[in-house]
Amino acid sequence: MTQLSPVVMLFAKAPVLGAVKQRLAVDVGDHWALQAHQTLVEHALAQLDRLQTMGCVRELWLTGHLDLPIIRSWARSWQARMREQVGVDLGASMRHALHTHVRMDRRAVLVGSDVPVIDAEFAWQALEALRRSDVVLAPSEDGGYGLVGASRLVPRLFDGVEWGTGRVLEQTLAQADHHGYSVTLLDPVWDVDTLADWQRFEAQFRS
Repeated sequence: MTQLSPVVMLFAKAPVLGAVKQRLAVDVGDHWALQAHQTLVEHALAQLDRLQTMGCVRELWLTGHLDLPIIRSWARSWQARMREQVGVDLGASMRHALHTHVRMDRRAVLVGSDVPVIDAEFAWQALEALRRSDVVLAPSEDGGYGLVGASRLVPRLFDGVEWGTGRVLEQTLAQADHHGYSVTLLDPVWDVDTLADWQRFEAQFRS
């Protein structure tokens, strides 16, 4: 039986004033934080654009408000299927997205929209790691991860994870070990949450 093409999913919040980049908004205000969020999503779309020529299916998974014109524009420009995140918290949403594909024997990788260093080659490396591992993770500097992928059903991977803390990676690895999921760790990444992170993004990618 022919295996389905692997899939890379970009996870993002809908660009709604006051609902995005709230830590950044403390320093710059809601309107500026909204613009930063949109810039980061569009940067991520550009970074992952080459996946189309690498045999990958691309999807854009968002929280609510899928009818916003800018979201429809993103989906058209990226030529990606648009889906709505489902779940009571981030772990449930990621589990649902991953299991949508791995239950069909398809390798699946999920990328955060605020992790500017992840490009098509990095995502492809993650997909290749899933040929030998159940789970792949790209640790982030704040104790979480900017990419997670799976090659089979991993229903307990996110159980008990305290989202938004510095223990996210540690707790996820503990769950993987407890339930016997093999894991490959990729090179560390960083994400944009604070004004210092934004300045780092601008220095590296927009100078």
